[in-house]
Amino acid sequence: MKSILIIDDHPFIRHSCKTIISSIEKYCNYVVYECDNIKEASKYIETKPYIAIVDLNLGDQSGLSIIKEINEKSAKTKIIVISIYEDIEMIWLLVKMNVKAFIPKSCDITILKEVLEKIDDINGCYLPKNILSKYNKFNNEIFDYLINNIKYLSVQEKLVLKLKIKGFNNDEIANILNIKIKTVENHINNIKNKVIPPPYTFKEFLDKYKDTLQVIIPLLN
Repeated sequence: MKSILIIDDHPFIRHSCKTIISSIEKYCNYVVYECDNIKEASKYIETKPYIAIVDLNLGDQSGLSIIKEINEKSAKTKIIVISIYEDIEMIWLLVKMNVKAFIPKSCDITILKEVLEKIDDINGCYLPKNILSKYNKFNNEIFDYLINNIKYLSVQEKLVLKLKIKGFNNDEIANILNIKIKTVENHINNIKNKVIPPPYTFKEFLDKYKDTLQVIIPLLN
């Protein structure tokens, strides 16, 4: 039997989603599962739900990780994101992650009904008109550049980059990864050569694109 998975840490949102789902005739025989955390959600992903409705802010956890897991374990599951976050950079990332729709929590949640009714006919990612207008004006060149080049980093270089983005200094990174300071410095130099376009220094680039890199962090496997 087909199922729909709701992942949100607010009981009211989960209840509202279930009410909307129950009002749509074509989903009357679907089983609806709900959970409020990533660990529990992982169990349901194994059942390969037809649709997953995901909140990006799950307490102290990011819904991005569960979206990645859905894509890896249940590629045919159609993902709908409902979130308080309306940053265009974040929405760009969701589109890259093959999300079928993004619905801001500032919108009337009944938009969800419209999306659910036509989800099989949505090409790309559904965005409300006000979000779509901003998205179409967004210059994603730097995002594409970073994602295309980050893949050339080694596992440890990615770890160093993550920690630098989070504000750790070289000594702290050496202690966390149990490596020498010189090794940290070599990794930073490699990151600069592989990822950072001239004429930026490592620090200049991180200072300018810190917010962008924060969004891309979930892609650093």
